[in-house]
Amino acid sequence: MDALTTEDVTKHFAPGDTVQGVRGDLHSVFKVMHAGYGFSGVLLTLRNTGNGGVTYCLWVVSEKGRVRCTMTAGDFAAADNAFVARIVDMSRGIGLER
Repeated sequence: MDALTTEDVTKHFAPGDTVQGVRGDLHSVFKVMHAGYGFSGVLLTLRNTGNGGVTYCLWVVSEKGRVRCTMTAGDFAAADNAFVARIVDMSRGIGLER
C-alpha cells in the first residue's frame, strides 16, 4: 500500500508499504503494530537521505486511518525504543496493562 499523510488509509499497513510525507519524501515501513481498533497502530519507517544515511520515522495511525509522524531520528536505537514506548502507551489506553 502507498499511503499519503494527507488522506486517511483504508486498510492496515504491512512491512514493505510506503508512506509519503507532506514534503513528498517516501518512507518504507519495516515495523508495524496494530492496536486492534479500526486502523490504529504504530509504524516505524526508514528513508534514505541521499548521502548514504537513513532517517527513521515513528508514525501513529489513528482509529479512522489518519497517519502522522511523531518522531524523526537518525539513530535506530532511539527510534526503536520510541516505537516500543508508543506500543506500551497505546496498550495502556485500551486496557491491556496488568
